[in-house]
Amino acid sequence: GAAFDVLDVAGLARGIVAEMVPLALKARIDLGYEGAAVAMIRAEPVLLAELLRNLLDNAVAYAGPGAVVTLRTVVGAEVVVEVEDNGPGLAPEQRLAAVQSRRGTSRPLPALTKGKAGGTGLGLAVATEISNLFGATLRLDQASSGSGLLASIAFPQAGEEGAQS
Repeated sequence: GAAFDVLDVAGLARGIVAEMVPLALKARIDLGYEGAAVAMIRAEPVLLAELLRNLLDNAVAYAGPGAVVTLRTVVGAEVVVEVEDNGPGLAPEQRLAAVQSRRGTSRPLPALTKGKAGGTGLGLAVATEISNLFGATLRLDQASSGSGLLASIAFPQAGEEGAQS
């Protein structure tokens, strides 16, 4: 794949959370960051920011007033970025449909759609495409709290030279 820069996804994630807190407060959402201080991955910074904003936008748009939305970075064998909310969540079939990328629609990645794309954000299909570009895997699961949605993106750790090529 393309040679992406090594960058700190944890630092970027904290910045995006900080920038989105006013929007979240307006929607009566408790938005926060937890997890790693530093997490290095290979990615393109503008698209990576778009990816994280997409997931947060989606959570803020659908979790509902009074919900808690957390962006978390976990460093293990791979770097996992999670956006978890305790809102109504999505049924398994909706989760599946949401991440199906719209193949054969070779249009450029849309700008932020502000979560208005009819029910389940077009944002998640875009998020899938961007994740794939970085060699990462986007999954949607039920949140650990029982309701809500957990979107997780597993990135290969930066510096695994030759592991993939």
